[in-house]
Amino acid sequence: MGKLAIQLFRQCLPVFQTLSDPHRQDILLHLHENGPLSVSDLTARLSLSRPAVSHHLKLLLQAGLLACEQQGTQRIYSLQLEEPAALLRELLETVERECLAPPAGGASIPSPRQVHSTDTPSDKEEPS
Repeated sequence: MGKLAIQLFRQCLPVFQTLSDPHRQDILLHLHENGPLSVSDLTARLSLSRPAVSHHLKLLLQAGLLACEQQGTQRIYSLQLEEPAALLRELLETVERECLAPPAGGASIPSPRQVHSTDTPSDKEEPS
């Protein structure tokens, strides 16, 4: 794996680590399905205490997955996935370019479909 791929992977680690928790996944799902929500709204929808929801929101904010806006006495949380998505996209493109490109000798690496294909010659129709 190339140096750039490793560097990008390390930049993505906070996102991967944050998304590894099922409660944080649930919070993201609720925000996706319902739009911006307050801590109270999220607490009512989840089987978590208010302090636990606040803790998870803090981690999601730190990972750059959420935005927070103060509205009166409430903090309203919404998804903010553009930057993390761009970083993950860059990581995937770099891994494909640096790690999955055919070797210099010209032999190509089979795609997962080619490796796991269940097609047999008898399954294919003859052209008419």
